[in-house]
Amino acid sequence: MRTTLRSILLWAVTAQAVAGQWGDRFDRAETFVQPRVASILPRDVSIDALAPSWADDDSWLEWSAADGQRQRIQLPGGKVTSVANSMAAPVAAPADRVSSSDGRFQVYADNHNLFVVDAAGTRQLTDDGELWRTFDPRYADSNPQARPIRSGQAPLVQFLGNSSWLVAERWDFRQVGSVWLADSTAAPRPASIEQRRAYPGDKNIPRAELWLIDAATGQRRLIANDGWAYVGNMDVGGGGIFPAPDGRSLYFVRMQRQYEVVELCRVAIPNGEVEVIWREQRDSYFTVRAPEVAFVGQGEQLIWKSDRDGRVHYYLIDARRKRLIRQLTSGAIAVSRVLHVDAGKREFFFEAYGDGQGGDPYYVHAFRASLGGGGQRRLDTEPATHSFAPSAAAKYFIDSFSTVTTPPRTVLRDRAGRIVKELAVAEPGPLRAAGWQPPERYKIKAADGTTELYGVMWRPFDFDSKRRYPVVAVVYPGPSGDYVPTRFSPSHVNAALAQLGFIVISPGTRGSASSRGVEYQTHARTSGNIRDYPLPDLRESIESLGASRPWMDLGRVGVMGHSGGGFMTLAAMLHDPEFYKVGIASAGNHDNNIYEMNSGEFYWGDPLTGPAGGPRGYATNMDEVKRLQGALLLIHGETDSDVPVANTMRVVDALVRANKLFDLLILPGRDHSIRYKDATADSYVRRRSWRYLAEHLSGTE
Repeated sequence: MRTTLRSILLWAVTAQAVAGQWGDRFDRAETFVQPRVASILPRDVSIDALAPSWADDDSWLEWSAADGQRQRIQLPGGKVTSVANSMAAPVAAPADRVSSSDGRFQVYADNHNLFVVDAAGTRQLTDDGELWRTFDPRYADSNPQARPIRSGQAPLVQFLGNSSWLVAERWDFRQVGSVWLADSTAAPRPASIEQRRAYPGDKNIPRAELWLIDAATGQRRLIANDGWAYVGNMDVGGGGIFPAPDGRSLYFVRMQRQYEVVELCRVAIPNGEVEVIWREQRDSYFTVRAPEVAFVGQGEQLIWKSDRDGRVHYYLIDARRKRLIRQLTSGAIAVSRVLHVDAGKREFFFEAYGDGQGGDPYYVHAFRASLGGGGQRRLDTEPATHSFAPSAAAKYFIDSFSTVTTPPRTVLRDRAGRIVKELAVAEPGPLRAAGWQPPERYKIKAADGTTELYGVMWRPFDFDSKRRYPVVAVVYPGPSGDYVPTRFSPSHVNAALAQLGFIVISPGTRGSASSRGVEYQTHARTSGNIRDYPLPDLRESIESLGASRPWMDLGRVGVMGHSGGGFMTLAAMLHDPEFYKVGIASAGNHDNNIYEMNSGEFYWGDPLTGPAGGPRGYATNMDEVKRLQGALLLIHGETDSDVPVANTMRVVDALVRANKLFDLLILPGRDHSIRYKDATADSYVRRRSWRYLAEHLSGTE
């Protein structure tokens, strides 16, 4: 089965045919990002799009072909046949409910409490819920609002094995300070929205609660918190809770406020007694923000994710004796997730960043490793980002992979990694023939002259090496991760921006990616300045690229970014005011002293005593506004619940006091994603940004 890109000719031909006038360029660039593009891009050949289904014994696989017809491959023989689409979909619980494994109980939330539905009818399981201490998933957020932020969501509940017992997660925000958001578009009157938000350094912080509840009897028990700042994970609903396969015990992670001490605990069911199985303690902090546990057999042994050797690897823990058995993975990789554990064969499969042999550290690969030690073996061979899905018994894996220059392929592999069958591939021939040009993935040295940085560059399709093009850096500093793409995305918004006549880069910087190892990630904290840490690498990237590419005009450099990228954009303009001529900063967290506590303290330490703090807290962009020289456009959504608009308004206040000229776009009723209920406003913000770059970087009205 092969899927071609013929329909993509529509915009590719347009890219060749239009003249170099700015009006036409805007129309051309818009073609990349309008909703209709979804219908002219290659058919999605990802694992999800194929809707695979397996036989329980792995004797066959079914998937959806390009024409919608279901195909079946017999395994291991490999015979492929067409099958009727007659498989009845299983009856599932409603989306807002959690069902027990035997289907006897369904749990949902209403009016902040939990209810259960079984053969006897509906019963209430809890009666002490309230707005700021709720089981209602519509308010399940690390910075909850007094209005529902989601709908149709199931509560944070997991059933324990085949029993009627469940674990329910709830957070108590009653003592946390309030902030207020204004919605000018609310009907019939403008409205204010209360939000509970703990700031870095606050005394009163949210408290996580874990409840054991018997859906059959209503019996419930609160698992003792014992004063730990976080239980499960620092983010509401962020995991860190692991029911054991035997249904008789529950594992969870708890951590001190800045992750300097992390413990893996076991809870006996139903008595709720807690015992510590494993403890991690650091002089700095434990960098695994999302802890992971995988069970071997019924849980006698555990696979645990840790950064204890300077990279994130897997370790084998004896759960009974509460001791480390051995390190399971090693080398220049950063493990991501366990795919399958085979207790009988004493091996497990996992995904990790990097190939362990010096390849691109951002590409995801799959590996097999022995529980007895001896290292890992990579299953795939292609230098690309892979996504694996195992069959029921992990005899086979579906693997979907691509790069920014090569379109996706999806194949069936056996346990040794050999390709059994190619399931889907997107052909790039017609796309290239029409004039489309792939972006360039580059590698350069950081400002320290040693660390390797990776990034992606887009050029106009009508690129002429004899011309000189202004440069736009689209930035994001992390530290949780960066926005440097690794997968095929011909309609990427940066590709659209390049069609306006810009060289567009998405650069990685030290401190931006947790997948690069502890030293790389913690550069955001150890550098001592949370505002300026990525800026030397950003400028070094641009100048290094420009040194070997004379068509990059380093006299006309702009920078733009969203959220942390908005923060970095303004910081870059203030740090190097002669170098960056234009900046567009949207939804920037310019003052991290009023951003969320959990991210701030995790990545940068205490604002007054931590390595990135100071006598007045974290460094802010307001501290340096007097240095502004270039053209600056600030954008923010009025009802942003992630980075409140106060972050931008404090910058506005400082700029006014410094008598600096700037431009401001406030979007009424708009949240952090900067999206309205329709696509019109999204297009408006994009075109405003593009025109701002055209006017101030290219000198075009």
